[in-house]
Amino acid sequence: MIDVLPPSWELLDADTDGAAPALLAVRHADNGSQVFVRAGRRSACIATFADETVRGGTLRHRRGRAFVVVEDAKGGQRVVRAVRDDRGWWRSDGDLPLPGGAVLDLDIDAGILLAVASTNAGAVDVFRFDAYGANRTEVYRGGGWIFNGSLSPDGTNAALLRVADGKLDTELVVCAVGSPEAPLELIAHAAPAAMGVPCWSPDGGTLLICTNVDREFARIVSVDVQTGIWKELWAAEHDMDVRLANDTPLLWHNVEGQSRITRPDLDGAAYRLPEQGVVRTPRRPVIDREGRLYCTFSSPRSPAAVWRLSTDAPPELLTPERHAEELGKPWRSTVVAPDLVRVPALVWPGKPHGGAAVVILHGGPEEQWRWDHYPLISALRRLGVTVVTPDLRGSVGFGKRYYGLDDGVRHVDAQLDLDAVHGSLARLGLDPANAALVGYSFGGYQALLGLTSGGSAWSAAVVVSGVSDPLSYLAATSPHRRPHRELTYGSLAHDREFLQRVSPACNAAAVRVPLLLVHGELDPIVPVGQANRMAELVRAAGGDVQLKIMRGEGHQFRRASSQAALISWVTEFLQTSGGGAR
Repeated sequence: MIDVLPPSWELLDADTDGAAPALLAVRHADNGSQVFVRAGRRSACIATFADETVRGGTLRHRRGRAFVVVEDAKGGQRVVRAVRDDRGWWRSDGDLPLPGGAVLDLDIDAGILLAVASTNAGAVDVFRFDAYGANRTEVYRGGGWIFNGSLSPDGTNAALLRVADGKLDTELVVCAVGSPEAPLELIAHAAPAAMGVPCWSPDGGTLLICTNVDREFARIVSVDVQTGIWKELWAAEHDMDVRLANDTPLLWHNVEGQSRITRPDLDGAAYRLPEQGVVRTPRRPVIDREGRLYCTFSSPRSPAAVWRLSTDAPPELLTPERHAEELGKPWRSTVVAPDLVRVPALVWPGKPHGGAAVVILHGGPEEQWRWDHYPLISALRRLGVTVVTPDLRGSVGFGKRYYGLDDGVRHVDAQLDLDAVHGSLARLGLDPANAALVGYSFGGYQALLGLTSGGSAWSAAVVVSGVSDPLSYLAATSPHRRPHRELTYGSLAHDREFLQRVSPACNAAAVRVPLLLVHGELDPIVPVGQANRMAELVRAAGGDVQLKIMRGEGHQFRRASSQAALISWVTEFLQTSGGGAR
């Protein structure tokens, strides 16, 4: 195994009330994730997690309180607390297990907003606790799947996002804490529309939220909580999101996969970034008295680190290390599918440049390739491989129409995009005969479709956490989630014949190139049986298949050591199988 993962940092929260800013940040490295409180020149590690993912945190440094949310491989969460004693030393203050629950929002003052699976099958109830898990108060009992939300600054109201009937279709409801059966729906809409995290004004009377209601791209609107009246504030020909830092709105722009952050109160002045890249969107951003923004930034050549950004001064690195790779920037390309759909892609040139290519498909499918740091892509580029990352139809970031092109049984149309990508490799100076295919999650399913749908032009393939048989996958999905999965794959009731016809598992004998399947042992999203069964069927048909089970991991591999193992497995497989990395 090779060590290919440099350390990275992520900002959880910042407290700028004192003489020097205090940071709550997590360092990810091979030995796990360590959470630090950094204030001035002092730094204290308050917790270390080897087998859990850090999901968020909040800090009140002057009061000596820090809370961190962590999640295990099966999705179980807990809140870990730390306090600072009179000598200035940080120590553990116990933890709060949350069996069956997921933290929607966490604030030391407002409390914990927790979604819990209801006794009513297919529904979620929401509760508010104080920061130590006491004084449980019911917030919502309206049925449906609540997947996000936020507490008002005084903790008396909650704005919740509920999954609706269409793809990426979201409903916004507001509830008074203690009145669970009287939710108020806001921004009612007939056509499916997505919404982002609702942001409360300091007085609790207004919500700011991003939504693509009646628009191709997400815009920012304000909603009066009492009257329900909403109006547009800002819009552009790209997706944007909004956050409030105290009472200052900050706009997060997604411009062709790159971040741009602007201040509407300063005539749209933009924060200066270290280079082209991505600024993570925090739940509660922090700006200091000088208007400087504390954030997590990453780029194609640099893992995530914590920065302080200004609109009129160079950015400042706040974490003690930053690893920068001597790799060139990716560049944009567009491929035209046979049905004239224009498919955007990023091309990541290898160093030294060779003719080998690897095409990588993201999951979702409602995701997007960003100008971010991807360790597998960097490892392949260092081997001289050029990586192509297309956003097949169904991806977000390119408008509502584009992400709706693969709904239901139409998801197979993305194979037109994939064939067009392979057909464009020669134009990019790459060797189509030395091109491998890699797919994550839903992208893994699309990769298997590409291998089994009538002959494959790829030299090898890798599937990570992918579905191999949509029929058995949908049948095993819980009833309240199944309708939403069917929006992606097709209906068990109406499309069974189609699903069986296209199922990679039912066509495993068509796999004629070396195949590597990698899956998490504890995957709660796509059960590991999907990989086991596909491996058995390909092997029985005489195919060349390898199966790697990542022990102790779920759908996404949390440990840095697991991510390093994945990269080793993939690069070694491609080098020895004659696919892509020769």
